[in-house]
Order: sequence, then C-alpha cells, then structure tokens
Amino acid sequence: MGRKKKSKVSGDALRAKKSWRKGKNRRKWDEEGTTAPSTPMRQRISAEAESKDISALELEPGIVVGVQGPYWEVDLASDQRLNCRVARSVQSENAGETLVCAGDNVLVTRIDELDDAQDAGEGLIYKVLERETKLMRKAPAHKGGAHIIAANMDVLVVFVAAADPFYNKRLIDRYLIAAQQGELAACIFVNKCDLFDVEVMQEDLYVYEELGVPVFFLSSTDGAGVQEAYEALADKTCVISGPSGAGKSTFINAVFGLEVQDTGEISTKTFKGMHTTTGARLLRTPGGGYLVDTPGIREFGVWDLEPEQVQWYFPEIEAVQQECKFHSCTHVHEPACAVQAAVEEGRVHPDRYQSYLNIVQTLQEA
Repeated sequence: MGRKKKSKVSGDALRAKKSWRKGKNRRKWDEEGTTAPSTPMRQRISAEAESKDISALELEPGIVVGVQGPYWEVDLASDQRLNCRVARSVQSENAGETLVCAGDNVLVTRIDELDDAQDAGEGLIYKVLERETKLMRKAPAHKGGAHIIAANMDVLVVFVAAADPFYNKRLIDRYLIAAQQGELAACIFVNKCDLFDVEVMQEDLYVYEELGVPVFFLSSTDGAGVQEAYEALADKTCVISGPSGAGKSTFINAVFGLEVQDTGEISTKTFKGMHTTTGARLLRTPGGGYLVDTPGIREFGVWDLEPEQVQWYFPEIEAVQQECKFHSCTHVHEPACAVQAAVEEGRVHPDRYQSYLNIVQTLQEA
C-alpha cells in the first residue's frame, strides 16, 4: 500500500495551533502567589511605553495587597486600587529577593497615562522600595533561593492547631528564627482548642512564654479566645502563617464577621490541611490594622543561615554557650559542652535543643 499523504495545513492555521499549545502549557505562577503570571494584558501597551525611563514618569506610591489572576493589586494613597503588572524596566531595592510580594511599598504609573486606549484601573509597577521587615523562607527545592512571603509587617502570627493537624514545635521554632531574621515581633495562636485539653497545651508550650513569645489559645468555630487574640494585634500590620488546615482563614472570617476567605477540609489521606488560600493577601481589619493571610505550608526551611549561626537564634543557648570549654563548640558532640549540661539541668528545654540539632543537621546536609 502507498504511504498516506499528509494533509496540508495553512500557515495561519499552523501558527494558531502552535499558539494554542503554547497557551495550554503556559507556566503557572507560584502556588503561594510570589510570582505573577506572564499572561499579557487584554490590550497590550507598546514595548516603548512600558520601557520608559523611570525619571520621565509620574509615579504614585502604593502598597501591594495581593495577586489576582495576571495582576498585582495595588492600593494607592488616594484609596483607589490598580491592577498592575511589573514593568520591563522595573527597579528593586531588594537585590536577590522575590521581586514583588504582598505588603511591598511600590511606585506605579497608570497605564492610561502611557496609552490612552488602556483601562483607567490598570497600572505598571516601576519600582519596589526597600523592605523594612519580611517573612522569608527557603524556596521549594525545584526553585531554589529565598521566598519572601510578605513584607513590611510588624508581627508574625505563627498559627497552629491543637488537633487536625496537631501543632509541631519544630515548625514553630523555625518560624521564630525567620521572625528574628526578618526583624518581626512574634506570637503564637493555637486554634481548635475545643478539640484538646488547654491546660495540657499550656504546660507543653510554656517555654515560649518564658522566651517572651505570647501564646494565645482559641477556637475559631465557637469563638472562644478569638476576641482576646485579635485585640493583641490591635492596629498592627500582621502576617499570619502556619500549616495548612490550622484554620487561619476561619479565624480571619471570625474577626471580620464575614466570609472573606475560603475555608477547606482536612485531607483524609494525609491528615494534613489542604490549600484554600492561594496567595498572600493584605486585608484591612476593623481596628485599623492589616492582616496578611498566607497559603498554608507543609514545611518551612530556614534561609541564609550557616550551621554555626543557628545558636544566635536560640536565646537560651546563646546565653550559656560562652561557658563551653571549646570556643568552636557546636553543642552537638563536644566534651565539656555547657549547652548540653544546661539541657540536663533543665535550663534549656530538651525540645528546643532538639530543634537546634535538627536545624544544624539540615543546614550541614544542604
């Protein structure tokens, strides 16, 4: 039999087919909203207009409140919100970090000032100003580098649960390191306290109170402790972060009295939470402050830290390490180690010491 002839396809049809395939496989943005999609605007402005020199533009200050589809939402001082993309000629005062994240202070221009044909509610981010504080973690292994979750916050709220999923003190300790690195105050919210004995948890977590980290016990479902926890935040700008399924979005809904955030269920396969918040988002509270709700995480890797520096982020260890016999003591296996002696004497909590060992080992293996 003869070979079957290939059907001829017109050039326009072939280009359309390739374009469709490209669109189907277009790279998705980071699940935690750190990188906006590269989808073009409905009416693409000219490359010349987008690449204008920053000194020739009339720029307005704004704050990034979150990501919505292909846009970063930016609130201006005039109380107007713009849907923005990042300009090709963008400048950042945060070298080596995530380009844009929730809480960033930015300078933007309205697109209709560059091109009269564009919508008045759209803009371009031309400059990201220096971050005063930040919540940072190690990015997923396949991406590498640092992932800035939120910027310019006052307080990190480590949000965990009494059950479903049960809180992990190793995770809490990693968060507290990140708070110190990012110059954030920190507190701990333990949700779902209707599911476990509060007195048992208070005894288990007392070490954090001794370290000056406030711990609040609450139940977002029945309202117990919610008002007290919220009042502790007052008019501050806070980032709420913790494992999936702990109930962050339920707490925020309880604070606002509205269903402002989606909530989800616990996975019956892993008994861990499932993402309902898809990107960090800045929400103005009734008290005049801001809450940043963030996607739930399953692991939190510390970043920009050497093994020998870990002791600096454990105040109780740093307080006794100078008593060690050897100046280069790692507090792991050396003889005459004052830190190990302090653990045996109860001056350093064994759980905190175990967290220290785990983090040091992780960094050594990296």
